[in-house]
Amino acid sequence: MRRKLMKAAALITAAVLVLSLAACSGSGNNTAPSDNTAPPDNTVPKDEFIEAGSIEELLAAAKPGARVRLKAGTYKITEPITISGRDIVISGGSDNFSDTQILAEPSDIDVVVLSSCTGVTLKNLTLGHVQTAECSGDVIRIENSAQTVLENMDLFGCGVYAIRMEGNNNGLSVKNSILRDCSSGPLFVAENVAAGKVELTDCKLTGSSGCGRFGLGLCSALYFKNCSFGQAESDYYLFADHVIKENCEFSEPSMYPEYGPWSPLFLLHDFSRIDAGEIDMGHIDLVYTMTPKTDDFTEIQGWIPYVDLRSGEALRMVFRFMPDHTGSIYNFSWEDGQDFTWAVDKDGSAVITMGDGTQYPVTFYKLKDDEQGIDQTWICVEMDGYFYWTHIAQGDI
Repeated sequence: MRRKLMKAAALITAAVLVLSLAACSGSGNNTAPSDNTAPPDNTVPKDEFIEAGSIEELLAAAKPGARVRLKAGTYKITEPITISGRDIVISGGSDNFSDTQILAEPSDIDVVVLSSCTGVTLKNLTLGHVQTAECSGDVIRIENSAQTVLENMDLFGCGVYAIRMEGNNNGLSVKNSILRDCSSGPLFVAENVAAGKVELTDCKLTGSSGCGRFGLGLCSALYFKNCSFGQAESDYYLFADHVIKENCEFSEPSMYPEYGPWSPLFLLHDFSRIDAGEIDMGHIDLVYTMTPKTDDFTEIQGWIPYVDLRSGEALRMVFRFMPDHTGSIYNFSWEDGQDFTWAVDKDGSAVITMGDGTQYPVTFYKLKDDEQGIDQTWICVEMDGYFYWTHIAQGDI
């Protein structure tokens, strides 16, 4: 059993992300613009901006190779701002994103659409909707684009998502920006969408009613560096094992994988140990959902957010204890089952013995559920220096 499946999950994830992106970078099947198109015939020097005093002037100036600065002010629009082309920079009128705001009056439109773009940068802008109630449009929609950069932006709801990616894309960098107060979350990428490498650095994701979603497609990888997360955003990204996080701050989540929104972080003094003899182990058919783990025996410090690399769904560790003192452990969505035998030890705990002779102690606990008024049965399995806690499904014993 010493395959250390749990510890290997994060390493496998990182390797899959790197290999997937490497494979995508060499593929000729993506419809996102490639990087080897001829450079545009620029009529404006690279270090100069075209000044725009209206949305109409901005759209007229946003040609391939252009650098456009929208004068500070508040601009209300009735249809999306759609940008297509290569090497376009659009900036607000100052380094303060709140000085230049573009607000959509209809709630059912996207504010900005980047379609078939390569190397487009938006910076120093506030984008959102006039309406603060429910919207059906997004703030920014990116489709079939490559090397998109969003820098020093404030993207706010009621938009459904601050950023939605569709089609085949190849890279998004979001820097020093706020993604906030959206109805469904800060970011949405479905599993069938190629996003390339999506990297958020020094960003704040907060206030949204939902957590959004980043599906692990064949050509997608998501990185957070030095970012902070609100509660709804933490509910998803704190436990998303297919997402790489570096030096990030999370809020106290309101729910945990597979166990339910009522679950707090438990202290071990909330548990009362019980003798294995009090439980008819031969009738424990399914003990599922590996949940918290701790590296010492004082407090449950974290939760195990293992996610299937393809489906994005939480993986399950399933124990089956049979009346004849045999059993099986299943992992990775019921695949790769391993058999064991079990016995009750003299100290009231149990021991499972794998086929290679490796033994793991199993201890049983009761936890009082004040909301439901019943005691819950938990199993603690010590494996490779960690204590893994598993909730026994109601009705299984």
